[in-house]
Amino acid sequence: MRVLVRRAGTGATAALVEADDFTAFSVEVDDGVDLRRAGELLAGQVRFASAQQAWVDRDWLVRTGGFASGPAAEAFAAMVAYAARKGWVDPGTHEIAAHVTHGKRT
Repeated sequence: MRVLVRRAGTGATAALVEADDFTAFSVEVDDGVDLRRAGELLAGQVRFASAQQAWVDRDWLVRTGGFASGPAAEAFAAMVAYAARKGWVDPGTHEIAAHVTHGKRT
């Protein structure tokens, strides 16, 4: 599962791809995206702690990925439980940590 952060004019957009891959989780950022500005624009979706780490809103993932019910919800819950055991879920906000990769996508 990846969250793609792309340039959009002077701003940024976030999209969820490979939503059925519950074995990996990352945020991929286009070259030239200002992380501070992207974090402001994507509040409630993605928050950047640094150039290497982001926190992704769990509720946004559920809505965007269709993880509200059924087998996908069960797989997502298992992924979040694993992340929580590793310390990758913020207990206050329920955001999920993701490593950030940078580079223009072709």
